[in-house]
Parts: sequence; C-alpha cells; structure tokens
Amino acid sequence: MKRLRYVGVFLFIAIALASPTQAEGVMTVIQESQEKQLHKAKKWQKLGHYKKKRVSSGVKSQITSENFFLSEFGRQDPEAELIETIKGYFEPFDATSSDEHPQCRFPARYMWLEKELNLP
Repeated sequence: MKRLRYVGVFLFIAIALASPTQAEGVMTVIQESQEKQLHKAKKWQKLGHYKKKRVSSGVKSQITSENFFLSEFGRQDPEAELIETIKGYFEPFDATSSDEHPQCRFPARYMWLEKELNLP
C-alpha cells in the first residue's frame, strides 16, 4: 500500500514538473514562428487555402468548413491558425480519438512546421 502511495506521489510530482516545461516549449516554438513570420509564408498560405481579399486588405481562406480550422478566427487570420496548430501538436494523444489529433488531421501542416521549426 505504501509503495502505491509513493508511485502516486511520484506521478503527481512528475506531471507538475513536466507541465511548465511543456508550456515553455510551446511558447518558444510560437515565438520562433512569429519571429520567422511563418504565417505569411507562401507554403502556410497554401496549406490554409488563403487568398487575398478583393475589397479589403488581408486574406481569407477559401475553405468554409469550420472543421478545417483549429482557431475560431482561422479562416481570416493565418497567424491565429498557426498558433493554434502549434499548440495542438503539443497536446497528448488520446488512444480513443487519435485521428482527431492535429498531427493526424493535418499531416502536411505538421511536416512543414517540423521542417521550419525543428519540432520533435
């Protein structure tokens, strides 16, 4: 019984210590993407099917399905979509819904970001 208690304490400490490190990793990758202005990169624009708006400035995706975007504002904001995509890649895989994980839903995005940002 004591051994089980120690395992529980160890897991609690491990998770508590891992979370800030993971959050720092996510923020570092996001910061690097912003410094490189990857949301403006031609490849990211193609992956999101973004086109310049005719009447006003900015871009808008030709994709109308909300399921295509991870960000609430992803259709009009490539940077917001990029940030949510990066955050999504750091989420743990759930065995019951692994096909819903961003790496599975958007493999081309991940391969490109992996190359640009040296993702794990």
